[in-house]
Amino acid sequence: LYYLLFQDGSAVAIKCADLSPCVHSVDGEDVHVGGCVHSLAWDPSGERMAIIFTDDSPGSELVAVFRTRLSPILELLPGGFVRGRHGELPVSIQFHTQGLEGTLLAVAWNSGRISFVLHRFTQCPVLPEVTSLSHQYNSNYTELFSI
Repeated sequence: LYYLLFQDGSAVAIKCADLSPCVHSVDGEDVHVGGCVHSLAWDPSGERMAIIFTDDSPGSELVAVFRTRLSPILELLPGGFVRGRHGELPVSIQFHTQGLEGTLLAVAWNSGRISFVLHRFTQCPVLPEVTSLSHQYNSNYTELFSI
């Protein structure tokens, strides 16, 4: 993923995130994710970015969520993943912030179902060490887990 900077009549592409396929270990489970981006959404406050990968990419059943910083330079920090029901693939994502102390991520799945994930913002100058928070629900709910 590249950040395009236009300055003094020229353009510079700055690599801000390596989205090539990789493996994350979450609660003892290997999660394969990465590759070509199908679509991305950036919340209006600039605090979160969500990415859907193409169907032929590892982790195409997941929505990758990043914390973002705009200053002093654009930074994408791993935030976690959203997974739908068994067999569902995300087809569209959108953020909404009006009247919220954070942002609401809406995910449309190929089954026709829409799920909503609320993100509350906290002031944390540095992310803690990589942790695993897994909320296991039955198959009727969307799963959110963090890395």
